[in-house]
Amino acid sequence: MAEKKMGLVGIFLGSSIRTRATARQPLFASNGFSPPVEWRAITKNVPHVRKNSLKNLKNLEKQDFFKFAPHFHLETTTTTTRMPASSTEPPTLQGKRAASGPRWAATVFSRLAPEDNAPASTASSRAPSNISGRNSRSSHNPSVNSTAHSNQKDAAFSDLTPVQKPKKRAEFLLFYCQPSADAPAPPVSRQALLWDHMDSRKIAQSAIDGATMTLGATSIKNATDSTFILSSIGKVTNAGFLDATLNFPTPVKVIWTNRPNNAPDVQLGTLTVAPITVGGGLPKSGDIQLQTVFNIADTKAMGTFADYMINTDTFSWLLQGGASATAFGVNFNGLSLNKVVTVGGMKGLKDVSIQSFAPLAGPTSASVGLTATILLVNPSDISIELGDLFMKFMLGSGPGTLQASKVFLGAGNTMLDTKGVVEIPPGDSLSNQIQGLGNNIQLKVEGDHVESPAGRVGWLNDAVSKLRLTVTMNLTTIAQNIILGANLSLSSASINQIQENSFNLVGVGAVTNAGVLDATLKFPKPVAVFWTARPNSAADIKIGELSLSSVAVGGDIPKRGEIKLSTTFQVTDSSNMADFATYMIQGTAFSWRLSGEATANAFGLDIPNLSLSKVVTLNGFNGLPNPNIKSFDLPNSDSNGIHVVTTAEVSNPSTITIDIGSAAFDLMYNGVVIGALGSSNTVLVPGANSLNLDGRMKSGDSSLLSGLFTTFLTGGGLKATAVGKSSTVNNQQPSWLNKAIKSLSLPVSLPSPQLSSPIVSNLQIPSMSLTFDPSDTSGLNPRLTASGVTAQFSSPFSFRIGVTGAQANLKFLGSSGQPFAEITVPMGPASLDASGKVVTLSINDQKLSALAGQDQAFSEFMRDVVIQSNVNVAIQGSIIAQADTDAGSATISGLPLSGSIPIAGLNGFAGIILSNVVAIGGSDNVGLSINTMIPNPSKISLFLKSEVFFSVFLNGANIGEVTVPDFSMVPGDNTYSARVKLRGVDGNAANILNAGLTKFINNQANPVLLPGRQGSSIYRSLDLALSSLNPPASFPGEGGSKLLVGTGLLNINIFPISLTAVLPIRNPLGTTLTLLQMSATVSFQGKSIGTVTHTFSRPMAIGSLQTVSTEPLKLNPIISLAALNLILPILQQSLAIDVESTITAKIDGFPTTIDYNQNGVPISVRL
Repeated sequence: MAEKKMGLVGIFLGSSIRTRATARQPLFASNGFSPPVEWRAITKNVPHVRKNSLKNLKNLEKQDFFKFAPHFHLETTTTTTRMPASSTEPPTLQGKRAASGPRWAATVFSRLAPEDNAPASTASSRAPSNISGRNSRSSHNPSVNSTAHSNQKDAAFSDLTPVQKPKKRAEFLLFYCQPSADAPAPPVSRQALLWDHMDSRKIAQSAIDGATMTLGATSIKNATDSTFILSSIGKVTNAGFLDATLNFPTPVKVIWTNRPNNAPDVQLGTLTVAPITVGGGLPKSGDIQLQTVFNIADTKAMGTFADYMINTDTFSWLLQGGASATAFGVNFNGLSLNKVVTVGGMKGLKDVSIQSFAPLAGPTSASVGLTATILLVNPSDISIELGDLFMKFMLGSGPGTLQASKVFLGAGNTMLDTKGVVEIPPGDSLSNQIQGLGNNIQLKVEGDHVESPAGRVGWLNDAVSKLRLTVTMNLTTIAQNIILGANLSLSSASINQIQENSFNLVGVGAVTNAGVLDATLKFPKPVAVFWTARPNSAADIKIGELSLSSVAVGGDIPKRGEIKLSTTFQVTDSSNMADFATYMIQGTAFSWRLSGEATANAFGLDIPNLSLSKVVTLNGFNGLPNPNIKSFDLPNSDSNGIHVVTTAEVSNPSTITIDIGSAAFDLMYNGVVIGALGSSNTVLVPGANSLNLDGRMKSGDSSLLSGLFTTFLTGGGLKATAVGKSSTVNNQQPSWLNKAIKSLSLPVSLPSPQLSSPIVSNLQIPSMSLTFDPSDTSGLNPRLTASGVTAQFSSPFSFRIGVTGAQANLKFLGSSGQPFAEITVPMGPASLDASGKVVTLSINDQKLSALAGQDQAFSEFMRDVVIQSNVNVAIQGSIIAQADTDAGSATISGLPLSGSIPIAGLNGFAGIILSNVVAIGGSDNVGLSINTMIPNPSKISLFLKSEVFFSVFLNGANIGEVTVPDFSMVPGDNTYSARVKLRGVDGNAANILNAGLTKFINNQANPVLLPGRQGSSIYRSLDLALSSLNPPASFPGEGGSKLLVGTGLLNINIFPISLTAVLPIRNPLGTTLTLLQMSATVSFQGKSIGTVTHTFSRPMAIGSLQTVSTEPLKLNPIISLAALNLILPILQQSLAIDVESTITAKIDGFPTTIDYNQNGVPISVRL
């Protein structure tokens, strides 16, 4: 077959058409051949094809009947045809159209009339109008009928066209595959086949004849006298170059051919052969699948053949029968099968041996029962179902029989489990018989008969009765097989007296599955011990040697025996032993391979030089998994570190006991050594073990110790590891044992201690100061300083621990339990008292900051501190302590702290004392300077660094304010030089203020209230606190200074009577006093003598602490002349008068009206 550019391929078949260069070349080819949907009938202009040349065929592409394929061309231009003169029918076309998928159609290109110069009509009459048969139109092919012929879309076969002046008769068929709508085209879109119908049958027959048939695995089952089931698989090869299916419509004869001594062929029977499909690459090949009933034609011949099959190397069957072939949808009937198939025979079953042998109780005293396992090696691919096989033999001088049930003699090895009886001559024994034959016994075994599932089958029995076998019974082989099949196990083992090159091994175990013979196994030399089944499929390594005691096996089958081991294990390679011992300690299981020499004694015979190679598997120590710390104590410490005493319960999952002596461990935390532990007289037994460890913990790595103590004391427990370091046994440290011990890693896992009380508690701040920053008017971040802060320290340990430093993070909690402020105290010095129970630290200028969203709660806290006498503020947080221990220095973090801090409050500024009032004036107020003492009963200092304002309320009226500059408060009495501004903001307040000023000038105290208010300070956080203040105070009088000082002058005119007075007035204030009006009543000795109502002609300004006499004041007398005459004698001297006055004045620039009374004012009278 040739192909051109994946186009249409023309295939020229048969030996009747050849090219000059090579045979079977393509005649036609097309690149992209694509016929139209409708296939046109060929009805005219068919050219002549002359006798020995087809060179004119190239011109065919110009003819009308090629118009359907304009690209169709002739690839080979010169060919020679040789066609028989006689005409035969073209091959039958299987033209039945499938319901779906591709379909095949065909047309005849040309037909040449016979060479007898018959007229065209005759030629035409001979030409079949339908490919399928001779009848015109009425085709025998059900798919090629008149309907199909007229339906061009169905690609029915075209009419044949008669030609003129024919020379020879020939037909060429073009086959093509037209895809359907529901199935794709083949890989090549169109395939064309130019076929010479006259030689097609020969071609198919030639392909069958040239093929080779072979049979492989074959089985014979269910044998009867007339049939058996034959199953076989095989191959057909060299089957030509066409994909085809070979069919065998009738039973195929099976003839035994190539018989010995040139005996004539004989038919054995018949069988059915299933269709065989050949394909693939050239030459074609296919598979044979036989599953058929073999019908026996000659029972006697079959018996002879079966005997021959068992004993010969090969035999041949001749398969004869009818055949047909199907290729490209065309059936080729009338073909024949005549094939010789050669199959390998069983070669006499020469390789038969007894693999195991054992005596049993016999049916009589003169006989011995026996059981034997026989290995038959069948070199053939043939298997045969025999059934129950009966044989006879001779053992020494005793005849015997053997029986095997349900025997299926397969290809290759077949094991027969047999039972039998052997007769023992009187006075003899089986052992003697065997001893007389030696170790290698050759038994002659003959077939007796066979009971097939269908009974005794004649031809099969004939073959079995002629069976002659030489069976080898090699006692060495049997003994070796027993050793090979036996299992060796140790139920317990003990390793002690460990040294560098040896140890004592004691153990108990068993040999099981030790065959069928009572025997004693001896081990004349020490056996080598290899570590096998190593990780990652590593090669076995030798670790030592040991001596094994004899083992007797017996009892029921399979035999068994007990192992008692007490031996010295000689270590031959310390490095290998170290690797093994490490794996034994760490692994879940390990395996030893014992390799050496053994001797078996059976039937009184020593069978030496047996090979011993047994694997013993034992559980490993699995790293002593899941240790449980039963106790852990740190009882004391000294300069060597903290004393550690612990008991660990470790589980040994192995059945091995090992004495590791004194074991040393490194105590590790986070991969770093922090101490050492040791155990003495340590013997690890299977199951639970208590490991008593004692040692010291000490490390120069303070960071590591810090992590350890912090985690342990804050709930994370202790997660350390005891890592093996060494083992000392009998004052020696075997290197291989040390390496194994070093692989041990025992977790030391402890929960944190259950504390009866917190490690740090009861925080006390005996004194503190809060300093506010004027640049932060929120007042939410005052800086706190406190010394002598103490807390209770309760160590959960018995060993010495000191505190050298502390750091704190504290949150203050409000009444709702939510934190409202926090303070972080950096690491600073701290100390423990002599009792070790009180730690003292300081807080140096750290922010007490309100938390986000907690401004109100912070303000409420400050209110409580200012207003109340005692405040308890809840706290929560943690302490970081720098600890000093004998194990090293550590920083212990996260020690929880909670509780409440008692704070003595400022008690609302109760007990304010005002003194030393000095008027300093003002344009719109009465400005005063006053000493203000505010007591602080607490230990709190407040430093506001800004003014604080208080209102002044007198008799319920706001008459002014007090300003305390640079307000700072420390514990005790705090005195400030405050400024007071008095003013009346409305009529009532003005009146009250005037009354107050009257009392002030008259040196009388005024009870006032000094409330705070929103904005009393610049800090918002203090608004609530200061606005809650309303402390009472006593506003003192002027101080006792009198306004009327010195001696006044009273001028009296008798006729007419008139009185004037000049009074010296002293200004006691620290600012100018300006008199505007004065009304007064003057009394003498209790009697009113006149009144004064005077408006000064100009304001009378009196400087601070100065005395100025008034202008003459007119005194309106209120006594009679007679009364005046009575007192004239008195008036001739100085008088002391009483003055009750109301003065309208200005204190600096602030106008006021003051009621002023003064008694005993000295005055001189001038008439």
